[in-house]
Amino acid sequence: MKCALITLGTSDIAFGKEWQGWKTREEWYDTNRNTHMIYINKKTFRGATEHILKNFDEYSQHIKLPLVTPFLEKIKKHNVRIVYLVCTNQKERNEKDTLYLGEIITKILSRDYEVKLKYISFDPTDFPRLVAFFSDLMNELAKSYEAVFTEVSGGTPQMHSALETATLFALPSNVSVRVYEVKEYNQEVSEKNFVELRRHILRHKVREFLKMYDFMAVKNLMSEDEQVKELCERAISAYNLSSIPEGRNYREKASIGIELIYSNLIVCLKQGRYAEVAGRIWRIEEAVWHLLLYDFLKSKGLVNERDKVKRINSKGEEVFNKSFEKDLLPHGRKKFFESIYLHHFAEIFQKKNEEYYFSKFENVSVNSGKNFYYFFLSSVLENEMNKLSEKERANFKEKTRRYFSAIEFFKQLNAGYPKPDENTKQKENPLTKLRNKSIMGHGLEGVSLRDIKELIRNIEGVSTIDDFLRKLKSVLEDVLGKKVENIFDNFQLSIEKIIH
Repeated sequence: MKCALITLGTSDIAFGKEWQGWKTREEWYDTNRNTHMIYINKKTFRGATEHILKNFDEYSQHIKLPLVTPFLEKIKKHNVRIVYLVCTNQKERNEKDTLYLGEIITKILSRDYEVKLKYISFDPTDFPRLVAFFSDLMNELAKSYEAVFTEVSGGTPQMHSALETATLFALPSNVSVRVYEVKEYNQEVSEKNFVELRRHILRHKVREFLKMYDFMAVKNLMSEDEQVKELCERAISAYNLSSIPEGRNYREKASIGIELIYSNLIVCLKQGRYAEVAGRIWRIEEAVWHLLLYDFLKSKGLVNERDKVKRINSKGEEVFNKSFEKDLLPHGRKKFFESIYLHHFAEIFQKKNEEYYFSKFENVSVNSGKNFYYFFLSSVLENEMNKLSEKERANFKEKTRRYFSAIEFFKQLNAGYPKPDENTKQKENPLTKLRNKSIMGHGLEGVSLRDIKELIRNIEGVSTIDDFLRKLKSVLEDVLGKKVENIFDNFQLSIEKIIH
């Protein structure tokens, strides 16, 4: 047995120019799109086709199928009697959906064909899901038919590509397949040579997805290539931050993690995942402060070779018995504040109303969340610098350049870390506010590209997203003391070499 498979779109129904019925509902129709036909406006397509279906007898003599009819005429000699129509019926109503069009065409074709409808219930631009949908459909058809004739003119470009991909790579080799395309403007039908196109299409699609760092889509396309599949799985794991390699000490581990999150940020920006962009920037800042705190305490002999922090215990003895990463970072500002921070750096704090504040920053409590590290490092570095001569200060600033590089950058990013008033104690900076309102923090609000541009506008020398990434990369290279790369570019390059 043989069957035909057709993807439907808003161009699959039209009326002849002589038809005057469009004048009763002018907003439904587009009379300027084609010199020979009147099409339905995409913005009103679902509602218009629902009306046409309900009043089919009134419209039936005037309906034309500009893509379907030429295709079926082309394959008529092959005696195809079963036609599958792929329509869209998204869970969230969309005016471009073609579910009613499918029923209209079924009524028209049912005189000569057995028509079966298949529905796409999700976004018809979601390529990975479309590939899965059409692959399942092709496997289903392979059980009943020895030949499939497909027409890929109607519907979204992603539907066309996904159907072609499934036809190329999911349909068993014992099933014959022929693919046709109909040009809308003149109804000319052409057949594609899939044997020659197979490798070309695959490379093209893989490269398209690699540009967007969409390793899940590449994995779906190249599912039979174990080498590419393994690279994609590693890239996906890195993107999801599933695992960060262990280092010999906290600095080495943090350096790996920061570079990974920076790479992740670039992917989020490329893919338009702006809530995640805000979350990644926030996480980078936090990770940088943690690393600089580690470096500073280590430079003062307060962190030993096993990454234990020197503190004063209940007996008044100085001991290295708390882990920098597991004790100080999660609990240090509360549980160990007095035994570590206050004990070693008492001169930068003051006590008011039974609560500790930074002497340099009015009304800033030590319980200031992530911002604590900015206030702490700014205070201790300025305190040390004030003890030096003018000549010594220049040398000091050069030695501690990575601290000041981060302090200045994140100060600008956070609009100067606004000081809280005496009553509220705390005031959220722009980055924390943006992150917290989104799903990456405590809220449910969306984050747009405009929000990100607004966030970075106060950084000196930054007017574009690319400027921001260059500036951030420079700061991270100062902090880490090494070149920083986007690790996902390495995955791209490795896959490119395989498919070349």
